[in-house]
Formats: sequence, structure tokens, C-alpha cells
Amino acid sequence: MLGSCPGRASEQMLMSLLKDDGAYRWDMSNNTSCSTYMVRAAAYDTLRDLGISATKPPLDECKSR
Repeated sequence: MLGSCPGRASEQMLMSLLKDDGAYRWDMSNNTSCSTYMVRAAAYDTLRDLGISATKPPLDECKSR
């Protein structure tokens, strides 16, 4: 929705969403867990669609336990 309302306020909100820590988490095995940050990915894609340059945040990660 923020992509359909371009402007400074939307840009600031999207930039803040690049740090969102909500994630979908799952276990790949007994000793590896993974996360996907879908809000970050959507914010990053929207910023790119609006032509705004942003540093790509971590969107996926897997860690050993």
C-alpha cells in the first residue's frame, strides 16, 4: 500500500521496515534453524519499485544451534 502513495512519509516508513525483526522461522534439521523476513523483503522491493536506493537488508538466514 505504501508503494501506491509515494512521498517522503512513505519512504521513511519503508526505510524503517527494512529493520523489522518479525520472521517466519523453521527448523531445517536438528541443529539448523532458518528465518525469512518477509516484511523486510516487501519494503525493499517497494523501495526499488519507487526508484529509491536502499541497502539490501538480510532477508533470509540459517543458523546452527
